[in-house]
Amino acid sequence: MGYAILIIGFLAIIASIVYQVLTVKKVERSKKSKISKKSFKTLGLLVGVTSLGSLLVNIGLVVINKWWTKTSFIEGVFEGESISFALQAIMMFVGGVILAASINTLVLGFRFRYYKTNIDPGYRKLVSKIMFISIPVVVVSFLIWSNGIGPYLAYPLISGFGIDENGFHFTATSNGIIWEPEWADGIRNPHTYMYGGFKIAFYALFILLGFGVCYWIADHNLYKRYGKHGEADVVAILAFLAGILGARIWYVVGNWSREFAGQPWYSMFQIWNGGLTILGGAFGGFIVGYLLVVFLRPHWERRWVIDFAVPTILLAQAIGRTGNFTNIEVYGALVNVNDGIWRILPNWLLMQMNFDPSGMSLGAGMIHVPLWFIEAMINLSGYFIIRFAIGEGLKKYLVPGDLGGCYFAWYGIVRFILEPLRDSNYNMGTDNSWSICNSMAYIFIGVAIFVVLHIHDWVESKGEDTKKIVFPVAGGLTILSLLFPLLQSITISAETGTYTAYTGFDMMFNNGATLALIGLIVLAIAGIVTIIAGFLKGKTSTIVVLSSIALALVGVVLFFMSNRGLKLIPDGYDPEKVVYNLSYGYVLVALTNVLSLAATIGYAWASYFKKKDNAPKIEEAPVVEEANV
Repeated sequence: MGYAILIIGFLAIIASIVYQVLTVKKVERSKKSKISKKSFKTLGLLVGVTSLGSLLVNIGLVVINKWWTKTSFIEGVFEGESISFALQAIMMFVGGVILAASINTLVLGFRFRYYKTNIDPGYRKLVSKIMFISIPVVVVSFLIWSNGIGPYLAYPLISGFGIDENGFHFTATSNGIIWEPEWADGIRNPHTYMYGGFKIAFYALFILLGFGVCYWIADHNLYKRYGKHGEADVVAILAFLAGILGARIWYVVGNWSREFAGQPWYSMFQIWNGGLTILGGAFGGFIVGYLLVVFLRPHWERRWVIDFAVPTILLAQAIGRTGNFTNIEVYGALVNVNDGIWRILPNWLLMQMNFDPSGMSLGAGMIHVPLWFIEAMINLSGYFIIRFAIGEGLKKYLVPGDLGGCYFAWYGIVRFILEPLRDSNYNMGTDNSWSICNSMAYIFIGVAIFVVLHIHDWVESKGEDTKKIVFPVAGGLTILSLLFPLLQSITISAETGTYTAYTGFDMMFNNGATLALIGLIVLAIAGIVTIIAGFLKGKTSTIVVLSSIALALVGVVLFFMSNRGLKLIPDGYDPEKVVYNLSYGYVLVALTNVLSLAATIGYAWASYFKKKDNAPKIEEAPVVEEANV
């Protein structure tokens, strides 16, 4: 009986979706600007059929699994607490019906708003309201439905599937535990593991889904502007592959001493065993994507593309973090679910976070802080803040490309705050310094993008005289690096948790950091040369500016290699186990030189490397009216 109800429900949903697609295409192609009452009634009826199908599917699941017989939690975070089947059923059925209806109306509203080319303005406003109202309804109804079904699922949840010599298996967590839906005497059977074989983790599927969302947004924006779909295909795919490669390289470099040193050389290529970092993936994808736009799509306005495309990476990252949920990883400290506000989270999330990666329960009332979830929500919010609150609300203060810089600054700040809160098993490097430094690098990259773009546009609008301001300021920033000897510049940690701090002076003159001294001298010369360039003219100024940029880059490289070969070992520390951490002095040098180089490059881009750009300017692009999309 239960299976019959389930099958009828699925058939109703499938039939409704197919009929909806045919009806929508017919309405979109119609020469009439208004949507007929008959079409509205037909689509309304189909939405109702989809909702009814959702109800039948949920009823079928209840009947098949006899969920009404489970009256309390046997194990896990809520162990011993009672379950009200009536309440759970109401949430499951009502939430499922509203969820199906709201997803339908969201899709229909979007299709008619953007893809009916001749839609009447009044109807366009109506379908727009339907579309935007549907978004929060989808979110709320999903939470209601999922909280209804949550207590009846088997935890840890399915995280992937695989095939080995014993056949096909669903797996749970990242360790290859064979997922077990059956309960014996109220307690799940002991876990067994897949050894060898072929495994696919849902994490990979979530990464692909994130890419799909980014691609869809890019394709939609390009269609609105240039009136053509498929423009982003090659660029998006190659940038995505470059992102995967960058994520792996970044992970291998950061975790070399922890994971790869002493292992076979091919272990660094075994990506299926896990090991990707978002910081490297986003950076690799951004660089390759930009180069592809330059060489393969010269008719695109590049800075406009950066503004809509780069912030979408936050959406991909938020979706990708869901893979950390199914794998049970990238979490924080162990806490009691009744402490703080953890009870407001969905029950299925709390029950999943009650397990460790080996599939063992943490005990009643205990969970890992779901940092992956916190980061995902911050990233999701960040996309809308950058794209709309900043992009639209602060439009008069921005220049094209600023929103790309906002992405790097935003994500750098998020990771800088959250990294120290992670469980140490998910830190990068031996002491997490790799992730912290890279988070700061992201912040600096964002700041550099702002400076380069604003200086470039200012110089273009004001002319060559601006160099009398730009170069002295840039050179002065570089010279500020000379404060390094006075600041705490490195700390030395021991396994006991103690650490000792040293100034730049201690490093350079007493303990082997010769490269820091040489780098500091080179940076000082670069700063002086940059200031002089502000008062020169013609080719001489060009040569001097390029020389100052080269000197500054050499100085920074030398400087950041200076922590190698240090001989700073405080009394009582084991020389084999000390860890050197960069401190305030290095941060000052990095920040001042990023700002200086960004200002100099921005000026050089606007003045010395100015070429006729064949790409249409934003105001000149062949914009397709939104009402006609």
